[in-house]
Order: sequence, then structure tokens, then C-alpha cells
Amino acid sequence: MDFDDIQQVVPIFVDDQDIGLTDDKDQEDALVDENVAGQDEVYTGSVVWGKYGRHFYPGKIVDIDAVPSKYKNKLPSTKYKYVIYWYGETSYSVIAKEKVELLGRNRVDKARSQMSKQIEQRYHLALADIISSED
Repeated sequence: MDFDDIQQVVPIFVDDQDIGLTDDKDQEDALVDENVAGQDEVYTGSVVWGKYGRHFYPGKIVDIDAVPSKYKNKLPSTKYKYVIYWYGETSYSVIAKEKVELLGRNRVDKARSQMSKQIEQRYHLALADIISSED
């Protein structure tokens, strides 16, 4: 294969900060980030990634009043925090707002879901919830 063949096979993405090389960052910038119905903010009902320990797990933001009393009594203060119901579990957590990111259907979220089989299964539950809410 000569150099001309390589140029046809490898797409080149250009942006303001591009130094003329193709890299993963440029390719990620070319993707459209699909969040829930174009949602940019997190609110009650949002499907999110919540950072718990060293990993992110799929969850859904719920109102504290929706939490069953047997769990609600164990939760700490929710001031400046979100209450998350974890997909694939019957548990809730209170997490700082800075540890929550919207979950969507894009390459970054797909890669994050592949950290473990368990996270991948929960990611698919979250996506099913997103799809059912779009109908």
C-alpha cells in the first residue's frame, strides 16, 4: 500500500485546535452526543452515570419522596446532591452533583459501559428506559 491509499482510508478531521494529524480527540469531536431528547441538564427522571467508588454506574435521578421509606431513612442529607436509583439493583444512593453525568447513546458511554459485564447489562437497562420514555 502506498501513501495515496492510506489517505483515502484514514479520514482526516480538522478543527480550530488541530495540528494537522488525525487523532482520537478529533474523531470524538465529529460524533454527535445523543443525550435523552437533547437534554443538557440533570433533573428528576434523568438517566445518568453516577460515580460510585472508582467507576460510573447507570442510574436514574429520583425525587426523595419516591424512595421507599425502608431506604429513605438510611440516606444522608440530599442538600447539593442527587438521589439515584441504580439500574439492576433495588438500592438508592445520594451522590454529589459533580459525580453525575447524563447517560446517552454515544461512543464514550458505550466504552464506559464495557468496563465490566455487570455495568454493560445495567447500561442496556438504562438505554431501554430511555427508549421507552421517547415513545
